[in-house]
Order: sequence, then structure tokens, then C-alpha cells
Amino acid sequence: MITYSIAACMVWTMVAGYELVAREGQAPLGYVKIDGVSAEAFDAKAWEDGALNLVPDFRYPFIAPKFDGAYRNVYAPSAVFTPDEWHVFYGAWDGVDTGNDRIYLRTTTDWLDLDPSRIVIEHGPFIHVCNVNAMQRGDGFELACTVYPDEHGLNKPAYFELDKDGSMITAGPEHIITVDGYPNWEGADVNGMNVIYREGDDLYLYFCDFKNFGKVFRAKQREGRLFDFEGEVFEGRYMVNDVKRFGDTWLMGLHRNGAGLWYTLGDSSDTFGPEQLLLEPLGDEDRFIVSLGFAVVNERVLGVLYGAGPVKELNRNRIFALWLQKRISFTTEDGVAHEVSHGLGPDAALLPLPEGKHTGTLQVWEADGRTPIATLDEVTLVSGRNYTFSKSGPVR
Repeated sequence: MITYSIAACMVWTMVAGYELVAREGQAPLGYVKIDGVSAEAFDAKAWEDGALNLVPDFRYPFIAPKFDGAYRNVYAPSAVFTPDEWHVFYGAWDGVDTGNDRIYLRTTTDWLDLDPSRIVIEHGPFIHVCNVNAMQRGDGFELACTVYPDEHGLNKPAYFELDKDGSMITAGPEHIITVDGYPNWEGADVNGMNVIYREGDDLYLYFCDFKNFGKVFRAKQREGRLFDFEGEVFEGRYMVNDVKRFGDTWLMGLHRNGAGLWYTLGDSSDTFGPEQLLLEPLGDEDRFIVSLGFAVVNERVLGVLYGAGPVKELNRNRIFALWLQKRISFTTEDGVAHEVSHGLGPDAALLPLPEGKHTGTLQVWEADGRTPIATLDEVTLVSGRNYTFSKSGPVR
């Protein structure tokens, strides 16, 4: 058996203000783990060009349902960052004895290990409460979800407020949203396409209607759960699932219960351009994609969580993750190039590398995959080890 000490394989290469440093610990067998690779501030040009280096998480799926119940179908994720941790809300049958969707919450500080799931919204008199879109509000959270059925036997959006601890509440008719001015709101069927977005004190609802499909609409809160209809903001046969703002650019996520996810950009919150493909299925397990939620912090898109499954009935879903990361390539002295294949959370890249010690050139690009950051020559990497890529010098 060959062993390597950290001292023997230490890499401390510095070029153009960047360095790669070996760290203690184990990476998955057959890989080198490189930390410090998450995307920087939102790059509108890269999104306009579709130049996004999205890397699938090593865990496939990222979140699976519990086994201690007869019904196991998790999907519809919405991630919210707070100063202490990430809150991942999702709608699901997460190992329960009845096929009634509830809203669940799992928390994590680093996307490596997630705390156990717990119910934060019970379905109550509804058959289902699902399709959550969440934001932080003060010390707590505000959520838009789908509830079914309303008094007309249809799906409707509902608005909920949770305290900072996510104490469980039960959904009821009093949570249903009304959109005044939308033609035949009572007959609208709004299922899995309910997004809230806040600008200061103003709360907006983006929604689609299966009875009037092919457009995304917007309404503005008048008071409580009463909203005023404003009109159409996007045309296309897609379902809206998330809206985020980055400076003068708005990002809207779209799906259509099929083999892909899309997005559209806007230069205002009420006008969005043509859709662009965000991702396609990685394999059979995420063949049918039913939802998405962006992971966003401090003007940065870290990645996208999405619900998907292997069957067209859409009842065996799991939650998958792709991370927007700096692109990394390692070319060994014999000319063989190795590209990152997976991420382990948003800030760690997994570079496939055969067992042993390898010397070569490491190249790093921005998350658009085309803008060079650094080229580090005579780098030595040992398969199964951990490294960190970062700016050199004192941290300020």
C-alpha cells in the first residue's frame, strides 16, 4: 500500500494572485476535490449568451424521500439563505402514510449535510398543499404554495407566513389568494406556477393558468391575500417557478413537466424576453422535470435545485442539484486532459483522476467557462486528496 503525507504532496502554487493549497482529509475515491470554485457575482452577459458552467452534484439524487412511509415523492424545492444557514423548503410525500402533499423543510450550513426533514405546513382540509416558493421576510419566511381543491374543485395559490423557526402550521381556506381583475379568477386552475417576489414593501405574484395557458401573468398585493391583476409579463407555454433580481436584471425560471428547464431575462420586473434552455436531464432518473428553485446569495446564483423523476405520471420524483461553478481542467505531463465531472455542493469541484500522484497544468476559468482566471504550471495532485483554489495573500 502506498501512502502520501500532506507534507510530501503539498501544493502551494501561486500565479497572477491565485494559489492552490493541499488540505487535510479525504476526497471520494477516484477524484480530487477542489474547494473555492463557486460562481462569483451574477454575470448578465453569460446568462444572455447561455454560457453557464453547470456541474451536477455528486449525489444523484441530491435529496431522496424517507423510507418509513408508503408514499415517497419529493419535488418543488425553494432555497432561502439566512445569515445562519440555508432553508430548503419543498413539497412532497416524504415517507408518509397518505398521498397528501405537505410542505417540508430541511436546513444546511454548507450543502454537504442536510438536517432531517420536518413538516412546516400540513395539508389540513385540502388534499394537497405543494409547489412552494419561499422568501425571507423579517425574522421569518413568506411562502406561496398551491392548494387543492378550492371551493370550485380547482388549484389555487395560497400565501403563508412562518416564524423564524419554521413552526408547523395547517393550511386552510383563509390562506387562498384572490386576484381581483383577472378574468374568471374563480375558474382559474393555478397549479405549480405560483411565485412571489418582493420589491421593498410591494409583494407581487407571478402565475400561470391551465385554463388560459401560454402566458405568465403578474398581480400586486393590495392587502393580505387580495391582489390586483396587472397583466402579462411573458408569453410561452411554460410554467413559472422562480423570479430573482440581480441589479438591473431579473431572472425567471421556467419548466413544463418534461425534458428540460428554461429561463428568461428581463430588464424590468414586468417584461421578460425569449426563453433559453437552462438544462436537460442527466439520465433516466431525472427524465421528467417538474419544478425548479435557484440557490441565490449576495447577488450570486450558486446553482439550481429541481424536482424530477423517471416516470411520466410524475409521482416518483426526487430533488436534484446542479451548481454554477468555475470551470477547471487539469492536463497531466503526458497530455491527458481531465475535466471536472461533479460538484459536492456549490463550492467544491470533483476532478476525476486515477489513483496516485500526477503532475501537470491546472487551468481555471470563470463560471461562464470561457473567461480565464489562472493557469498554474507544475501542479502536483494526488487522487483522493483535498485542495483549495483561492486568491493569494491575506484575507480581508
